[in-house]
Amino acid sequence: MRSTSLQVDVFELAKRGQSRSGELPLAVLPRLAQSQATTAASLVPPQPLAFRLEGFVDELRRPSARLALDGEIDLLCDRCAKPLRWLLRTQAHYFFVHSEDELARLPVDEAEEEPLLGATCFDLRGLIEDEAILALPMSPRHADCALEQPLPAAAPEDGRPTERPSPFAQLEKLKSRRH
Repeated sequence: MRSTSLQVDVFELAKRGQSRSGELPLAVLPRLAQSQATTAASLVPPQPLAFRLEGFVDELRRPSARLALDGEIDLLCDRCAKPLRWLLRTQAHYFFVHSEDELARLPVDEAEEEPLLGATCFDLRGLIEDEAILALPMSPRHADCALEQPLPAAAPEDGRPTERPSPFAQLEKLKSRRH
């Protein structure tokens, strides 16, 4: 498996309002590929993951970027364990800081944009893979997949249903023996 490294100067990208876009096959995203269902039923190979990173300077004059991902990945349904083609479509917004000290001083908040340690050789492939993994469902399921119903108890040969004894009835018998 080859490693595709996408290096970008995020500060220049933001300052100049530039963008980077392309496609990455799942084979170069090993952590994401581990989530991929690999069964004989997965007949159609997944398409590459498309990405677009757009740089800009935000209203607080911070170097920033938006990342959009679009693709499909085969997962296994948690209910029926059959392959499920999942539409992976997500967007994220970041602003970049110059040092770890600056990053550590930022308050933890619930803002839409996430602070990241920027660099002149920023690993875009790693960011793409992280965001794709975060966009996966924790419990993928087909939209029309019904829960498995328990199998009915086997009917006796005469066709009449049998009643199962209550486990509490057994406890009652034990309790009455002690007295």
